[in-house]
Amino acid sequence: MAPGVFGRYVAPEWGCLAVGGASLCVSAFSNAFAPKAMGRVVDAYAKRSKDGGAGLRVELRRTACVFAVGALASGVRVSCFSRALQKALRRLRADVFDAALRRKAAFFVLGEQSGDDRLDADAVATAVERDASVALAVCTEQLQNAFRYASSLFNGGSQLFALCPGLAGELLTCVPVLAVLVRGASKSVAKRGAGAEHAEKALAVKARDLARSDRAHSVKLAGGDAVEAARFAELADAALHAGVAHGVARGALQGVLDVVGKLTVLGVVFRGGHRVERGDLSGGDLLAFALYAGYASLGLAGLAKFAASELKAGKRAAKACLRVLALADVDAASAALLDGAADAGGAGVTPDHLVLDDVTFGYAPTAPPVLKNCSLRVARGTSHALVGASGAGKSSILRLLLRLYDADAGVVRVDGADVAKMAPGDLAGLRKARAAVVEQASLLLSSGSRVVDAVTYGGEPVVDANVEAAAEAAVAGGFIRELDGAFLAEIGATGDRLSGGQRSRLSVARALARDAATFWLLDEPTAALDAKTEAAVLDNVLGLAKARGVTVLLVAHSKAAVAKCDFASVLAGGAVVETGTVAVLAQDPKSKLAAALAAE
Repeated sequence: MAPGVFGRYVAPEWGCLAVGGASLCVSAFSNAFAPKAMGRVVDAYAKRSKDGGAGLRVELRRTACVFAVGALASGVRVSCFSRALQKALRRLRADVFDAALRRKAAFFVLGEQSGDDRLDADAVATAVERDASVALAVCTEQLQNAFRYASSLFNGGSQLFALCPGLAGELLTCVPVLAVLVRGASKSVAKRGAGAEHAEKALAVKARDLARSDRAHSVKLAGGDAVEAARFAELADAALHAGVAHGVARGALQGVLDVVGKLTVLGVVFRGGHRVERGDLSGGDLLAFALYAGYASLGLAGLAKFAASELKAGKRAAKACLRVLALADVDAASAALLDGAADAGGAGVTPDHLVLDDVTFGYAPTAPPVLKNCSLRVARGTSHALVGASGAGKSSILRLLLRLYDADAGVVRVDGADVAKMAPGDLAGLRKARAAVVEQASLLLSSGSRVVDAVTYGGEPVVDANVEAAAEAAVAGGFIRELDGAFLAEIGATGDRLSGGQRSRLSVARALARDAATFWLLDEPTAALDAKTEAAVLDNVLGLAKARGVTVLLVAHSKAAVAKCDFASVLAGGAVVETGTVAVLAQDPKSKLAAALAAE
């Protein structure tokens, strides 16, 4: 764990670590002398009648100095290591999140579906939220605590033998027995802690699953409320029992540590009292011996806790973080997608704007391919409809054109350039400047929570003539003006204050607002609209595309949408089985387009 996380994220904070390490040494030095200083105060107090209290005042000043230095060093130590932790944590979280963004969409296909080592979004979120914090805490704050525990154990043990070797030897003979008790209790805590964590994770997964609106709706429609409630209750009971067992184990460990500490003190007082009575030890030395014994036992208990739970948790968390980073280690074609490059170098003017040549593609190696030897040509400046049954691969074609996925075979070209061979800047420019996309789900992405933020996502959130014209073309201007604040109205970061149809129209407006785009990929953009609004939106969108000379590839199911396009292609069995002008194919009763539209 340590080399990967410490070397990449903690080591750069060497300044804070150096100051914190020096403060750790000073505080350890102070702790080593504090018990002896307190013992001297006790002895000086006993002799105050002989020297008028002069010796007591000297020892009090020395002790106060030791305490002050230790307190200052401890404060600086904690502050420095905490600062190093937070800065390293910021660096690691940013790397995990950036790496996740740079990956192609195929990276997030679940491993159970794809059969290989991939991650879902929850794994990335957990790495960012929790694992990064746990891993780096072990490398910084908990590691310095471990050094402090080791210092307490070493200093306490050495001072015990310096003060009274015989009593220290007697105390040492009890250590193996006490260590066995502590070790057994620590292993029990670790085992039950792992069980509780597993049960809580299963419960959290179930809760997140049910929290999804589409999942909750499906359960209600299927009448599965009681089934899901029973399953959740079963998982909740398992988490409860595991948590209680973990708590009992922790209580047992605390009890063992309490007994060990008190037996240690009792043994020191009992055996040390005989030596004080014989004159072998002073009262102050006995006090110092007892304090050093306490320091040593606390150091031993702290090291046991660090090794049994904190270090193991840190290793697991670091492994999870490094796995995300390793799997999200981007390839050359996606490494610069976040650099904001708008350079569209490599593009050319070709008659066919968007091309698939003999493409085969599947989302998972073990699953049947979605597209098989599929070929498609979309002429520049035309509107082209994709028609086919659900699951035919229409949306997949749109994703391949922007290289969210890589084709398993064949070539995907945009403006004559193979997208699989595009330079990073070209691919970034393709997505950011040359393409405008409306997804089927009508998901509103926003850098803020206002209407203008949703329409201008990826650009400057400014209400200008272009933004207003895009909203009007998407038939969104009417409801926007009715909102309190119009384009500055608060609608939530995901547009949750709007209806599905309103979100859909804002998604269309966002695509139209990209006036530099040369092609639009529209995946059923009007699916959430009524027939009248759908017709108005499509008329405006396709009319604006003609005026700008933009190529439109439209995934459509309705006859009205297809009828407004210049060309259409029918997908079946993973391939394009028919292509032609809509005017001709729609009038031919034997055409596959007519059959596909009749089946809708």
